[in-house]
Amino acid sequence: MKTGILVFIFILLTITIQAQINYYLFDLDGNLAMPDDIPYFNKIEIENDNSGFYYAYVCKDKKWGILDILGQVQIPLEYQKIAFWYPYRTSAVMKEGKWGFINSKGELVIPYKYLGLARSRMNRDRCSVKNELGLWGVLDITTGEEVFPCKYEKINNFEGDYAIFTKNEKLGIVYKGGKEVFPATYKILPDYRSKIELKYHPYTKTSIFLTENQNEYPQYRAFLLDSLSNILLSDVDYIDDFLGKRDITCAGKYGKKAIINAQGEYIRSFIYDDVVKGGDGLIGIIYDAKHDREERSDWFDEVGKLILTNNGSIAEMGDTVFVFREEQIDSYSYTGKKLGERKCQVQEKGLYIDYDEKSSLYGFIDQEGRLVIPHQYLDVEPFNNGRAQVTKNGRKGGVIDTLNRVIVPFKYNGSELYPETKRIFLRKGNKRIIVDWDGNFVSPYTYDDMKSTWYESYLVCRNSKWGIINTEGKEIVPCIYDDISLELPDKATIWEDNKVGLLDITTNKILLPCKYDKIEVSVKSKYIDFLYKGKWGISDLDGNEIIQPLYDDKIRVLQNNRFVARIGENEGLLNLNGDVIIPFENIDIKKWGDLLIITSYQQFVK
Repeated sequence: MKTGILVFIFILLTITIQAQINYYLFDLDGNLAMPDDIPYFNKIEIENDNSGFYYAYVCKDKKWGILDILGQVQIPLEYQKIAFWYPYRTSAVMKEGKWGFINSKGELVIPYKYLGLARSRMNRDRCSVKNELGLWGVLDITTGEEVFPCKYEKINNFEGDYAIFTKNEKLGIVYKGGKEVFPATYKILPDYRSKIELKYHPYTKTSIFLTENQNEYPQYRAFLLDSLSNILLSDVDYIDDFLGKRDITCAGKYGKKAIINAQGEYIRSFIYDDVVKGGDGLIGIIYDAKHDREERSDWFDEVGKLILTNNGSIAEMGDTVFVFREEQIDSYSYTGKKLGERKCQVQEKGLYIDYDEKSSLYGFIDQEGRLVIPHQYLDVEPFNNGRAQVTKNGRKGGVIDTLNRVIVPFKYNGSELYPETKRIFLRKGNKRIIVDWDGNFVSPYTYDDMKSTWYESYLVCRNSKWGIINTEGKEIVPCIYDDISLELPDKATIWEDNKVGLLDITTNKILLPCKYDKIEVSVKSKYIDFLYKGKWGISDLDGNEIIQPLYDDKIRVLQNNRFVARIGENEGLLNLNGDVIIPFENIDIKKWGDLLIITSYQQFVK
């Protein structure tokens, strides 16, 4: 019995505590910024109408209104509900259980007469509405006209210019202008899944919907409609999305696919087993029924023009189209001109890797198929900024340029190219070395490991200790740290005895000693988060601790040198000196424009 009473008291206390949560507006200096005669809100919901106009729905004593970005009351708190804020600055509001519409001045523009609303995602000037009989129609909120009278059991959200409706337990399609494009003839499945899938393509201004038949094994039937509700294509099983901003796609029927345009015209009829989308075109593939691995392909450009036909497997790479056959790889321009006929892979500056079967060696050819670099290498890598890694002489590696001049001699175990800084990392035995793009030595044979960075310097390791050298090979940070990581061009995190600190690599001055558990440098906020003995603090980029490590989570940086920190479950606001502006008695602090929204149990007084 006592246990039951305790549980009841706990539930009652929980409900009481939850009921005491209120919402407040503060400025960034910690001053209460509530509207006149409103001590607190029961709820604040921030919205954005995608045009950069921010606002807030607010509720006090079950009455809703709207605040502007300055926290001023724009729509008085006198409505049961406020549903949407449309691009025409029109709000759907409820009074006495019925919905109407008001403008940005709070003036009633559409009377209170609807029992339900459903907003359109794409046609934001349309709104589905329900009358007193429980039937749905479509309202033009700019004029107040019912484009569709309330006679439907349901109308779904519009996708482009169309929506799915339900009437007499069947589905149909309506056009936004008021026309039933397809009457309610499609049955609703027992598990309430819609039998119509509606898709819209904003670039081609066309819509596709698929209907599922009543067979045991579902079969779809697809229709393509234009923006005036004309049927462009029907009697197909499948229509794919259009190619980005291009007006070309494929349709399917009886297990085959065709190429079509946005007007529903057939460019190539149902002959393809598959259609693949390339960067600027479609590749229709026909598989050889006798040989699973063999195929031929047709390549269409962005407007559906046939460029290549009856070829092998096709792929687009850069400005060249490649046809892969069993014995060779052919290259073509986008106009269909043949550029080469070799076993090759596309390379920079018109060079291709070419393999000679007789000698089992590699060389390079140009786009016309002429041998530019003789077949003399056991293995090759693609050219990158005029340099390529090649192998010869008993598997020793070197580097050549596009004229086949040896940049790095063939005596190294491996190499890594970094064209951004024009440096080459070489490995010989257990040592590492750096040379420049012309093969000149940048560093001596003294490093055990090397790592590149985003900046013009490299991490180097000697005797299990790490340091930094610049692109000229000068050691700007000695190899004395357990580990090192470059966070900014002039700042590095350093590790000693599993603790991390911060180093200025231009002066070798330690900005933060190696005593922290974690350091995270934020380039955007220009502050450094650090974790010390389980607590978070902040320093500036010069290593000055501006907020002491007292807080249970990473500190959020706001504008005007304001910071949101957390202790336990509560958040507070700090200034640049670490002074508490808003106490840690609030469960949440969110920024809204130049204001803060405080969710709190505490009662603030203006």
